[in-house]
Amino acid sequence: SLRGTLDVRALERALDRVLLRHDALRTRIRLVDGRPMQTVAPHEPFRLPVVDHRGEVDPEASVHARLGELARAPFDLGEARPHRIELERLEDDRHVLAFVAHHVVVDGYAVDRIQEEVLDTYARLARGETVEPDLPPISYLDYAAHQRRCLVDEVIRPQLEHFRTKLEGLPPLLELPTDRPRPPRTRTEGDVVIVPLPSSTRSAVEELARRHDLTPFMVLLAA
Repeated sequence: SLRGTLDVRALERALDRVLLRHDALRTRIRLVDGRPMQTVAPHEPFRLPVVDHRGEVDPEASVHARLGELARAPFDLGEARPHRIELERLEDDRHVLAFVAHHVVVDGYAVDRIQEEVLDTYARLARGETVEPDLPPISYLDYAAHQRRCLVDEVIRPQLEHFRTKLEGLPPLLELPTDRPRPPRTRTEGDVVIVPLPSSTRSAVEELARRHDLTPFMVLLAA
Protein backbone atom coordinates (compact mmCIF):
# COMPACT_ATOMS: atom_id res chain seq x y z
CA SER A 1 0.00 0.00 0.00
CA LEU A 2 1.43 3.37 -1.04
CA ARG A 3 0.11 6.62 0.46
CA GLY A 4 0.99 10.14 -0.57
CA THR A 5 2.14 11.66 -3.83
CA LEU A 6 3.44 8.95 -6.14
CA ASP A 7 5.79 9.47 -9.07
CA VAL A 8 4.56 6.62 -11.27
CA ARG A 9 7.31 7.12 -13.82
CA ALA A 10 10.01 6.89 -11.13
CA LEU A 11 8.37 3.74 -9.73
CA GLU A 12 8.30 2.21 -13.20
CA ARG A 13 11.99 2.96 -13.71
CA ALA A 14 12.84 1.55 -10.27
CA LEU A 15 11.07 -1.71 -11.11
CA ASP A 16 12.84 -1.80 -14.46
CA ARG A 17 16.23 -1.53 -12.72
CA VAL A 18 15.37 -4.39 -10.35
CA LEU A 19 14.16 -6.64 -13.19
CA LEU A 20 17.40 -5.96 -15.05
CA ARG A 21 19.48 -6.77 -11.96
CA HIS A 22 17.88 -10.13 -11.13
CA ASP A 23 18.09 -12.87 -13.76
CA ALA A 24 15.59 -15.03 -11.87
CA LEU A 25 12.82 -12.54 -12.64
CA ARG A 26 13.50 -13.00 -16.36
CA THR A 27 13.87 -16.78 -16.30
CA ARG A 28 11.83 -19.12 -18.48
CA ILE A 29 11.56 -22.83 -17.68
CA ARG A 30 10.86 -25.17 -20.59
CA LEU A 31 10.81 -28.93 -20.93
CA VAL A 32 13.67 -30.24 -23.09
CA ASP A 33 13.64 -34.01 -23.65
CA GLY A 34 11.35 -34.33 -20.66
CA ARG A 35 13.61 -32.36 -18.32
CA PRO A 36 13.07 -28.77 -17.11
CA MET A 37 15.67 -26.35 -18.46
CA GLN A 38 15.97 -22.71 -17.51
CA THR A 39 16.94 -19.87 -19.80
CA VAL A 40 17.25 -16.18 -19.01
CA ALA A 41 15.32 -13.95 -21.40
CA PRO A 42 16.96 -10.69 -22.54
CA HIS A 43 15.89 -7.66 -20.57
CA GLU A 44 13.08 -5.64 -22.12
CA PRO A 45 12.10 -2.17 -20.84
CA PHE A 46 9.39 -2.63 -18.23
CA ARG A 47 6.10 -0.79 -18.57
CA LEU A 48 4.07 -0.62 -15.36
CA PRO A 49 0.35 -1.31 -15.93
CA VAL A 50 -1.85 1.11 -13.98
CA VAL A 51 -5.47 0.19 -13.23
CA ASP A 52 -7.65 3.10 -12.10
CA HIS A 53 -10.33 2.13 -9.57
CA ARG A 54 -11.37 5.70 -8.66
CA GLY A 55 -14.58 5.50 -10.64
CA GLU A 56 -15.78 2.31 -8.96
CA VAL A 57 -18.63 2.31 -6.44
CA ASP A 58 -16.36 0.54 -3.93
CA PRO A 59 -12.70 1.03 -4.91
CA GLU A 60 -11.49 -1.13 -2.02
CA ALA A 61 -13.59 -4.10 -3.13
CA SER A 62 -12.56 -3.53 -6.74
CA VAL A 63 -8.85 -3.60 -5.83
CA HIS A 64 -9.34 -6.70 -3.66
CA ALA A 65 -11.05 -8.50 -6.54
CA ARG A 66 -8.29 -7.52 -8.95
CA LEU A 67 -5.59 -8.75 -6.58
CA GLY A 68 -7.41 -12.07 -6.35
CA GLU A 69 -7.45 -12.36 -10.14
CA LEU A 70 -3.71 -11.68 -10.34
CA ALA A 71 -2.95 -14.23 -7.63
CA ARG A 72 -5.15 -17.01 -9.04
CA ALA A 73 -4.14 -16.79 -12.70
CA PRO A 74 -1.71 -19.58 -13.67
CA PHE A 75 1.79 -18.89 -14.96
CA ASP A 76 3.10 -20.09 -18.30
CA LEU A 77 6.67 -20.59 -17.10
CA GLY A 78 7.93 -21.52 -20.55
CA GLU A 79 6.79 -18.40 -22.37
CA ALA A 80 5.95 -15.60 -19.94
CA ARG A 81 7.66 -13.79 -17.09
CA PRO A 82 7.37 -15.66 -13.79
CA HIS A 83 5.80 -12.61 -12.15
CA ARG A 84 3.03 -10.03 -12.50
CA ILE A 85 3.39 -6.42 -11.42
CA GLU A 86 0.51 -3.94 -11.53
CA LEU A 87 -0.30 -0.63 -9.87
CA GLU A 88 -3.85 -0.22 -8.50
CA ARG A 89 -5.00 3.40 -8.05
CA LEU A 90 -7.68 3.98 -5.41
CA GLU A 91 -7.27 7.74 -5.02
CA ASP A 92 -4.90 10.41 -6.32
CA ASP A 93 -2.65 9.85 -3.30
CA ARG A 94 -3.40 6.20 -2.52
CA HIS A 95 -2.16 3.20 -4.48
CA VAL A 96 -1.50 -0.51 -4.11
CA LEU A 97 1.47 -2.07 -5.89
CA ALA A 98 0.64 -5.70 -6.73
CA PHE A 99 3.57 -8.08 -7.07
CA VAL A 100 2.75 -11.75 -7.76
CA ALA A 101 5.57 -14.19 -8.49
CA HIS A 102 5.86 -17.94 -8.94
CA HIS A 103 7.53 -19.70 -6.03
CA VAL A 104 9.97 -21.37 -8.43
CA VAL A 105 11.91 -18.09 -8.66
CA VAL A 106 10.90 -16.08 -5.59
CA ASP A 107 10.68 -16.99 -1.90
CA GLY A 108 9.93 -14.97 1.21
CA TYR A 109 13.49 -13.74 1.60
CA ALA A 110 13.62 -12.66 -2.03
CA VAL A 111 10.36 -10.69 -1.70
CA ASP A 112 11.83 -8.68 1.18
CA ARG A 113 15.01 -8.07 -0.81
CA ILE A 114 13.09 -6.97 -3.91
CA GLN A 115 10.96 -4.61 -1.85
CA GLU A 116 14.03 -3.00 -0.29
CA GLU A 117 15.68 -2.51 -3.68
CA VAL A 118 12.54 -1.07 -5.31
CA LEU A 119 11.92 1.40 -2.47
CA ASP A 120 15.55 2.51 -2.30
CA THR A 121 15.84 2.95 -6.08
CA TYR A 122 12.47 4.74 -6.26
CA ALA A 123 13.46 7.20 -3.53
CA ARG A 124 16.67 8.09 -5.36
CA LEU A 125 14.95 8.46 -8.73
CA ALA A 126 12.14 10.55 -7.24
CA ARG A 127 14.81 12.94 -5.89
CA GLY A 128 16.14 13.34 -9.41
CA GLU A 129 19.29 11.29 -8.89
CA THR A 130 20.83 9.26 -11.70
CA VAL A 131 20.69 5.58 -10.84
CA GLU A 132 22.88 3.34 -12.94
CA PRO A 133 22.04 -0.39 -13.03
CA ASP A 134 24.04 -2.11 -10.29
CA LEU A 135 24.52 -5.51 -11.89
CA PRO A 136 25.90 -8.33 -9.72
CA PRO A 137 29.39 -9.59 -10.66
CA ILE A 138 28.00 -13.07 -11.44
CA SER A 139 24.52 -14.29 -12.25
CA TYR A 140 22.61 -16.71 -10.04
CA LEU A 141 22.90 -19.28 -12.83
CA ASP A 142 26.68 -19.01 -12.58
CA TYR A 143 26.46 -19.43 -8.81
CA ALA A 144 24.27 -22.52 -9.14
CA ALA A 145 26.64 -24.03 -11.73
CA HIS A 146 29.57 -23.37 -9.37
CA GLN A 147 27.76 -25.20 -6.56
CA ARG A 148 27.06 -28.14 -8.83
CA ARG A 149 30.73 -28.35 -9.83
CA CYS A 150 31.71 -28.39 -6.14
CA LEU A 151 29.46 -31.40 -5.51
CA VAL A 152 31.70 -33.87 -7.26
CA ASP A 153 30.88 -37.55 -7.10
CA GLU A 154 33.11 -38.43 -4.14
CA VAL A 155 31.44 -35.66 -2.09
CA ILE A 156 27.81 -36.26 -2.94
CA ARG A 157 27.82 -40.10 -3.09
CA PRO A 158 28.16 -40.67 0.69
CA GLN A 159 25.48 -38.04 1.32
CA LEU A 160 23.06 -39.78 -1.04
CA GLU A 161 23.86 -43.15 0.49
CA HIS A 162 23.13 -41.75 3.96
CA PHE A 163 19.60 -40.75 3.01
CA ARG A 164 18.99 -43.92 0.99
CA THR A 165 19.80 -45.89 4.15
CA LYS A 166 17.65 -43.68 6.36
CA LEU A 167 14.66 -43.81 4.00
CA GLU A 168 14.92 -47.49 3.12
CA GLY A 169 11.74 -49.44 3.80
CA LEU A 170 9.38 -46.47 3.87
CA PRO A 171 6.02 -46.94 2.14
CA PRO A 172 5.97 -45.58 -1.43
CA LEU A 173 2.81 -43.56 -0.70
CA LEU A 174 2.04 -41.39 2.31
CA GLU A 175 -1.48 -42.32 3.39
CA LEU A 176 -3.04 -39.55 5.47
CA PRO A 177 -6.15 -40.03 7.64
CA THR A 178 -8.02 -37.40 5.61
CA ASP A 179 -7.19 -38.90 2.20
CA ARG A 180 -9.95 -40.04 -0.10
CA PRO A 181 -9.52 -43.43 -1.79
CA ARG A 182 -6.87 -43.15 -4.45
CA PRO A 183 -8.16 -43.42 -8.02
CA PRO A 184 -6.80 -46.12 -10.36
CA ARG A 185 -4.99 -43.42 -12.29
CA THR A 186 -3.23 -40.73 -10.26
CA ARG A 187 -3.66 -37.18 -11.53
CA THR A 188 -1.47 -34.21 -10.74
CA GLU A 189 -3.98 -31.38 -11.13
CA GLY A 190 -4.02 -29.04 -8.16
CA ASP A 191 -6.71 -26.92 -6.60
CA VAL A 192 -7.11 -24.17 -4.02
CA VAL A 193 -8.84 -24.99 -0.75
CA ILE A 194 -9.36 -22.11 1.69
CA VAL A 195 -9.29 -23.21 5.34
CA PRO A 196 -9.67 -20.36 7.87
CA LEU A 197 -7.42 -20.83 10.92
CA PRO A 198 -8.48 -19.70 14.39
CA SER A 199 -6.47 -16.72 15.60
CA SER A 200 -4.95 -18.85 18.38
CA THR A 201 -3.69 -21.42 15.84
CA ARG A 202 -2.29 -18.71 13.60
CA SER A 203 -0.45 -17.10 16.53
CA ALA A 204 0.98 -20.47 17.55
CA VAL A 205 2.19 -21.18 14.01
CA GLU A 206 3.83 -17.76 13.74
CA GLU A 207 5.51 -18.17 17.15
CA LEU A 208 6.83 -21.62 16.21
CA ALA A 209 8.15 -20.21 12.93
CA ARG A 210 9.95 -17.35 14.70
CA ARG A 211 11.47 -19.70 17.27
CA HIS A 212 13.01 -21.91 14.58
CA ASP A 213 13.75 -19.11 12.06
CA LEU A 214 11.23 -20.48 9.55
CA THR A 215 8.33 -19.09 7.56
CA PRO A 216 4.72 -19.98 8.45
CA PHE A 217 4.52 -21.67 5.03
CA MET A 218 7.31 -24.07 6.01
CA VAL A 219 5.64 -24.86 9.35
CA LEU A 220 2.29 -25.62 7.73
CA LEU A 221 3.93 -27.67 4.97
CA ALA A 222 5.75 -29.78 7.56
CA ALA A 223 2.51 -30.24 9.51
